[in-house]
Amino acid sequence: IAQDAFSYCIGLTSVTIPNGVTYIGGWAFSDCTYLKSVTIPDSVISIGRSAFSDCTGLTSITIQNSITEIGDFAFVDCTGLTSVTIPDSVISIGDRAFGYYCDDDLEDKLIDGFTIYGLKGSAAETYANENNISFVGTIFNNSTNSAKTITKGNSVILTGKATGGTAPYTYAYYYKKTSDKSWKTAKDWSSTTSVSIKPDAATTYDVCIKVKDSEGTVAKKYFTVNVTMPLANNSTVSATTINKGDSINLKAVATGGTSPYTYAYY
Repeated sequence: IAQDAFSYCIGLTSVTIPNGVTYIGGWAFSDCTYLKSVTIPDSVISIGRSAFSDCTGLTSITIQNSITEIGDFAFVDCTGLTSVTIPDSVISIGDRAFGYYCDDDLEDKLIDGFTIYGLKGSAAETYANENNISFVGTIFNNSTNSAKTITKGNSVILTGKATGGTAPYTYAYYYKKTSDKSWKTAKDWSSTTSVSIKPDAATTYDVCIKVKDSEGTVAKKYFTVNVTMPLANNSTVSATTINKGDSINLKAVATGGTSPYTYAYY
């Protein structure tokens, strides 16, 4: 996303950045004062200088465990942010990237009560200490699932993984149809780090993996799994016996799999 791409777009209230974007350029969303929430995919590895500066309405930001670099002043003057969780993938945090605002005398001041959550010994703790910002060591849920889309009858492998907090960790695994309200338990709290589930319907499922450290701190991570029907070829021919000179109509019909479909005739 190029420099200044959406700066001063004050009509924006939320942004979902598509998967595949690797870099958010400098001032890309600066002065989007009504922007409240941003979803950043785990393909992004770098956030540029002042990318979200002066987004005064921003109240939360999720930084994925793929980002390695956050530029100078990236979130300066985001006065609605009172805390941020910085994953241990981040190795470089720029000058006044978090926790600062510019007062009426154009002096940079710390936002009262601003807190950084992160892994002890990480760049997040270093930044907090160097800027006299409150730091809280926390647990990170780095769990994964084996597929985003599967065919009905196949399984998804859920893998629990955590860093930070106080080991040892325990894990719990849940899933449900997106349309349902109640969750099914695939595996309750245990030291098991891998669980297989086989959804029984062709629909979208929500998956939740919880991680708990020995002090009782819990971190959740959610996934979506799309379950499709097996691809079936229901094509037909208009006749199996014809007279020479007559025609046969070939009609392609498919179900299951993932549309749209393409066809070939031989």
